[in-house]
Amino acid sequence: MIDAGIYDGDFVVIDKSLEANDGDYIAAYIDGEFTLKQFKRDQEHNCAWLIPYNPKYKPIQVTAENDFIVWGVVTNIIRRLRK
Repeated sequence: MIDAGIYDGDFVVIDKSLEANDGDYIAAYIDGEFTLKQFKRDQEHNCAWLIPYNPKYKPIQVTAENDFIVWGVVTNIIRRLRK
């Protein structure tokens, strides 16, 4: 499993040319706000889910009624180990 936790001071590299695959971490625009979440397709319910890394937050269901775009796919997280 990938530890995709993003911490204060991290840099996130986002590739806007990639199509989001199930399980990718993405930068998404949904209903007027940007967020970084894991993307999960739900064929059974004809929707998608945005899964937060932080367990304090709930998953966000994405349906045709949402104003939603995948802005890009997270390809790298750059973390400084020493200041």
